[in-house]
Amino acid sequence: MYDSHEAIDHRLNFSKDRDDVDARIVATLQEMIDHNDLLNDRDIIAEDKRFGLKHISDLHPCFISLQYPLLFPFGEDGFRTNIKHRNISSSEDRRKSTVSQREYYSFRLQYRIGEGRTLILGGRLLLQFIVDACFRRGDIDAIYVGKRVILPSNFTKGYRYMQQNFQDSLAVCKEYGHPNLFITFTCNPKWVEIQGAVNLASSQAASVRPDIVARVFKMKLDVMIDDFTKNNVLGQVLKEDIDTVICAELPDKNVDHFAYKAVSQFMMHGPCREANPKCPTAEASWRILEFPIHHREPFVQRLYFHLESEQEVRFRDNETLLEIVCQVDPDGIMFIQWLMNNRCEELGRDLTFVKYPLNFGGMHQLSLDFLRKKIDVIGRMVYAHPAAGERYYLRLLLNFVVGPKSFEEIRTVDGVVYPTYKEAYFHRGLLESDKEWHVALGDASLCANVAQLRDSFVTLLVFCEIRLWGKYWTALADDIEYKRRKIYNNPTLTINTGDKQMLALEEHNNLLKQYGKKNSDYQGLPELNTATTSKYRNELLVEEMMYDRERLRLKVTTNLDRLNQMQHTVF
Repeated sequence: MYDSHEAIDHRLNFSKDRDDVDARIVATLQEMIDHNDLLNDRDIIAEDKRFGLKHISDLHPCFISLQYPLLFPFGEDGFRTNIKHRNISSSEDRRKSTVSQREYYSFRLQYRIGEGRTLILGGRLLLQFIVDACFRRGDIDAIYVGKRVILPSNFTKGYRYMQQNFQDSLAVCKEYGHPNLFITFTCNPKWVEIQGAVNLASSQAASVRPDIVARVFKMKLDVMIDDFTKNNVLGQVLKEDIDTVICAELPDKNVDHFAYKAVSQFMMHGPCREANPKCPTAEASWRILEFPIHHREPFVQRLYFHLESEQEVRFRDNETLLEIVCQVDPDGIMFIQWLMNNRCEELGRDLTFVKYPLNFGGMHQLSLDFLRKKIDVIGRMVYAHPAAGERYYLRLLLNFVVGPKSFEEIRTVDGVVYPTYKEAYFHRGLLESDKEWHVALGDASLCANVAQLRDSFVTLLVFCEIRLWGKYWTALADDIEYKRRKIYNNPTLTINTGDKQMLALEEHNNLLKQYGKKNSDYQGLPELNTATTSKYRNELLVEEMMYDRERLRLKVTTNLDRLNQMQHTVF
């Protein structure tokens, strides 16, 4: 039996109205409910031949056959913990020596000659099995988890994961410039390879074999990437030639019926995921087969740095202090490796921390792999908030200091070792004016979105009292027009420069309220004209402002002489 929390009351109420239900069963069920946390876990009850009703976990070997009796008619065991890999000694790390849920379900989805086909011929029931297997391995929303935790950046599809990948993409743009082409690659279930594999497996259709679709799509995607990056099938495309290779419109149905049918059938798709819960299986198969969610080339090396003797140390709850100390390698940190390379090697001493990976293929344990595979590497230093103090000034110095061999050399200016990074930054002449803040905001404008840039500007304004609105307001207002177009569902909305600045000031003023401040508290900021911003909150006024006055004036001039006497009077 499988009961959710919502079904508990129904089950118990149902038993009260039936005289033929054994009261002992009801009492046993009630006791199980009272003594088990059913709000945060699946309520799975099985009947043991000897001990009667008992709770089992969804990791119990018999769970999968009880859940899907049609797919496992002989009651085969499903996944269980501590399944050993082949040829693994008992001394090896447990995490590497045992089979994970993802590996187990990926194994079960493969077709092998000589094995039964009951599972892969399960049709729509197979789709449910795949989705259930994906969710069981932990890819669920955080709102369903009983204890809230902060998901790190290595948690696939988490907020920090997306943010880090976004920052890495901006680092590529910073190094090579903005991309010229945005290419989408969609899957066609009628591909010969998919149809051939489906027929070979004696399946009904590609729609019930998402595992085959995912694997063929991955292979074709890899081939396409190789064509672009290695075979240069597009050649060297210049900016002025982009319009000759890009077409972002639906072909005319009457002129080119074949192209229209191909685009409408294979390149236009509806919503998915939560908006269309009927088609989650392809994504679930992609995750079970462990295909990458994100791929980027050239590789972006995230450069972590720290103050002296403040290396990050990771440990488990059950480890003792001695075990932790024995595991820590003070010289194995990426930042320390860079300093040590500068001590031992002449090459690279003319490079900053960020430029070093681009010229020498990375650092630490990744270096040999990058050099052997000839992979281009771009360095990106992780973010440090201005309120972080010395760590923030260390990050600023690392943008200028080349080839330091120690922390002291980073703080050295003209042969003098200064006690703090802020003093060293000052004696480099970077704090005598607003140059420090120009560096910070200039870096943020290249590597951050508008909301992050706006937040950084407000932070610098509150804690450092900068006066740089005149130079950076256009970057701070970069998303104003786009956001208003989405709000009013008007893709042609145009906002003049003066109004755009007022709307950006309004956003800026709203952020200052978090600190109990407002725009008028600071010099160098224009006065906020609320009359200008308020009209953009009225949709009717926005529509009125969208009229092309020059075009209307020309229309009046052209047609005025055509009016008769009564029309002239009315006009």
